[in-house]
Amino acid sequence: MIDLIFIITLSINAIFISLTVILGYTGDGISSLYAPIVMLFSLISIAFITIYELFNKNKKAKGSKMLYFFPLLFVFFYIIDSITTPYSNQASSLSQFLSSVSYATSGIYIATFSYRYSKIDSLLKSFNIIMIIITVAIALAIPETIFLNVVSFGTGSYQTLAYFSAFSYGINLYGILSKNKALKYKFQETTIYKSLSIVMLFIQITGVFISGGRGGAVLLFINTFVLFYILSRHNIKKVLMFILFFVPATYIVFSYASPQLVSMIESRSERTFSYVGDEGLDLSETSGRDIVYSAAIDKVADNLLYGYGIFKQYDMMKKDFNTPYVHNIFIEVSLQGGVILLMTFLYFLFRHFHKLKLYLKTYPERSLIIVVYLYAMIFLMFSGSYMSNTYFWFTLMYILLFNPKEDINNL
Repeated sequence: MIDLIFIITLSINAIFISLTVILGYTGDGISSLYAPIVMLFSLISIAFITIYELFNKNKKAKGSKMLYFFPLLFVFFYIIDSITTPYSNQASSLSQFLSSVSYATSGIYIATFSYRYSKIDSLLKSFNIIMIIITVAIALAIPETIFLNVVSFGTGSYQTLAYFSAFSYGINLYGILSKNKALKYKFQETTIYKSLSIVMLFIQITGVFISGGRGGAVLLFINTFVLFYILSRHNIKKVLMFILFFVPATYIVFSYASPQLVSMIESRSERTFSYVGDEGLDLSETSGRDIVYSAAIDKVADNLLYGYGIFKQYDMMKKDFNTPYVHNIFIEVSLQGGVILLMTFLYFLFRHFHKLKLYLKTYPERSLIIVVYLYAMIFLMFSGSYMSNTYFWFTLMYILLFNPKEDINNL
């Protein structure tokens, strides 16, 4: 039961938006339920973990409990920002703070608990259910997108459709290519499901390319190359067989698909790859991101060393740029804490990447975690805020906790 609560908490954004597609509810009334639901599941997860840690006498727990106290830093920085220069909109800033803390804290707590009590396998396996829910929603959204030319995804946007399609594609591709049964349910080993998984792969690819989302297309290609590379080292025959079968099959399927679908993919693909020109990358073809990036970088230059404050940055973005986020994790960090915070962040990011490689080498059967990691990182390069991305905090903290020697001793 608790695994179900954890996966819902981590994936609440994907589940909520997908269900709005499946059930057909997209009004403002439904959208207003999102924040309370996030808070509810975050509180349940955090409360369970806190109570378990207080009363459980399990001597085999790994790692330290200190990361449970990390979110207190968010409260500290929010108060400091408020004292130094009051927020221009207290209600909006408090709402942003509570939202960020909810996402980040639940991700940190679930990662720490999963590592300490070796719960990662059951949690990673649950992503298969998330993938199926998302794919059903994509399948329902495709006809409306093709025939009515309405590119949306429930309470989300075309970007949401692109990212979720690429994310579910990565999970599905891992399931197809991996021979590790520990991260699969029994029904995934049946012939019917294996056939359906190929059909779902076509649906997921279609979702990416009819959306016109640039970040989703980048994520799809990166997922493909990374999973081929990682899984080919352990199952080269299956990977090669898949490539030899699926690539020609993809060409045939889309060649003989409905004229409306082919036309939609062609027109939306022009937008998807519009930022790639003969002379390299053209940031003017990024839906106004270039303007926001340029203005934000100018702000960083004005206060290069210390930045403007961890939570003050959101207040500034809404007031000065009329957008809630800068939509790039590195510029966001620079705005928050200048060069000092950026260098600190890069140190932990490089350390995380090094540990991630070591983790995948130690546990190649758990390489599904790379799909979650890539989704968070690619998304944050172009959209959203890292403070309110639960997958980011979950993968970051879980991998940073990884200690090869400690893991071997606990086997």
